Formats: sequence, structure tokens, C-alpha cells
Amino acid sequence: MRARTDEGLVSLKDKVTKCFEGAALGTRCKYTITDTKHYKGYLPANNLYVDLKVNAPLAVRYEALASRFGIQFPSRVEQQGLAASASTDQGNVSYEIPAMQAVYKIYVPSGEANHTQGFADVYPRFTGC
Repeated sequence: MRARTDEGLVSLKDKVTKCFEGAALGTRCKYTITDTKHYKGYLPANNLYVDLKVNAPLAVRYEALASRFGIQFPSRVEQQGLAASASTDQGNVSYEIPAMQAVYKIYVPSGEANHTQGFADVYPRFTGC
């Protein structure tokens, strides 16, 4: 499970657990949720991803260098909106070392998006094909 914040993770885990409980009750089945140990005490609930602590100097430097190669970046407002809608395990990394999650524009044909065959057809270099 992933959420934008640690608090969101706790709430999400509770909701997902209730869904499993309801499904098991409604189908007269048994279910088991197996938690693993906390990751260095950072996780408020087991097996979850933590929020991303962006290292601002690293992010600014990355954008400045990548811009030299013609890479275009969404505005800061757009980036914040994208961060709210995406999920990543980079948050766990950011508690160990300075980190950031790169957000940059990749233009795709109308009606296509990343993680689709249309994207892979246009950008094989990004997909390793």
C-alpha cells in the first residue's frame, strides 16, 4: 500500500483491512494479513511506503543540469500535483540519504500515457526495448 503521507498510510491500511474483513464475512471465507517488521522504525504500519523527504538543493541542481540537455520540467505547481497523485518507494530511500523524485515532461501521442503500449512504441529507449 502507498499513500502520500504516513498518516494517510495508517488510514488506508485500516480501510483496506476493513474491505478484506467485509469480503471474508460476505463470502464466509477466512483471511489472514501477515505483517512484516517495521523498517527501521520509520513505518507507522507494516509493509508500507513512507512519505518522500525531498532534498531541495539536490532537486534544484538536477533540474539545472538536465535542462542543459533540453529536458523540460513541469512548473513547481504541476510537480506538486503530480507528486500527490503518484506513489513511490523513493520515500523510504529519502529517510536514509538525500533524495528526490525526478518529474519531467515526456510528450506522448494524444490518448496515450506512460505504462502503455503506445508509449513503448514511441519511446523504446525509455522502456529498454
